[in-house]
Amino acid sequence: MDKISAIIVAAGSGNRMETRLPKQFLKIAGQTILYRTLSVFGNNQNIAEIILVIAADYLKSEELQNSIPDQLKNRVKITQGGKSRQESVQNGLKQLDNEAKIVLVHDGVRPFVTNQIIAENVEECRNKGAVLTAIPVTDTLKLVDDGYVQETLDRNKIWRAQTPQTFKVSILQECFEKAKDEGIAATDEARIVEKYYKVYPIKGHKNNFKITHKEDLLRARALIKELQK
Repeated sequence: MDKISAIIVAAGSGNRMETRLPKQFLKIAGQTILYRTLSVFGNNQNIAEIILVIAADYLKSEELQNSIPDQLKNRVKITQGGKSRQESVQNGLKQLDNEAKIVLVHDGVRPFVTNQIIAENVEECRNKGAVLTAIPVTDTLKLVDDGYVQETLDRNKIWRAQTPQTFKVSILQECFEKAKDEGIAATDEARIVEKYYKVYPIKGHKNNFKITHKEDLLRARALIKELQK
């Protein structure tokens, strides 16, 4: 079987949350958001290796230690984040085991990812080489420029990206090198890969949301209560 790795990106500063701590270290029902995310990947039988990308200021912090489940302390490989998400993922790629064939890249602040989503990512990546989790939009979308509506977009062709985004390691490494050489910057991995390869969507779930703002934190706490009923 192919060796499968996961890069968990948790190097953000949390400015949009307007809290002292980066959002990945905020707690939901007694556990940090990052702890919950790592637990899902650590308990998934597909995942042989976890690379955790953390901001330099928190590499040796108590907050980080409290965010790694005890059973994963010897399994998680920690590396320093970069100035951008792209640099952070690049740093994570450098830490992959030489035998890794497939890599999932996931936001550390998406704690409600499921084993089913991970399994579908892995299976489809084996067949197609590059996939991303996403959900079709249901709202009517307007393209606005210069302060007024330019056109109404066809929502049947629009998906909202989530993570994980999953690739054959050779493909992601190749695309990152090309992007570096060409000076291409992007806010997610699929944006880079889709310039050179076809990237296929896998249907995600509304609960697989990214905790970015205070209202997201409230939503997460409410969801935990709902799931515990």
